[in-house]
Amino acid sequence: MSLFTDISIRTREDLEQFEAAMPLDERLPEHSILDVFRANAAQYPSATAITMLMTGSEDEQPRCVDYAAD
Repeated sequence: MSLFTDISIRTREDLEQFEAAMPLDERLPEHSILDVFRANAAQYPSATAITMLMTGSEDEQPRCVDYAAD
């Protein structure tokens, strides 16, 4: 799972400190979108994975699929 901080990055120095604190490969261990889905499914199985609009009509209700869905 991606590891970030609650600290705002507002200056170049903030960015440099953020990057120096942890290498990108450690901060973002996922290498594909499938890795992201798997990591999120393991951590948040009942969370919404995808929200879709099937037709795009103005009155359409979004379809939400959670990570536990087949």
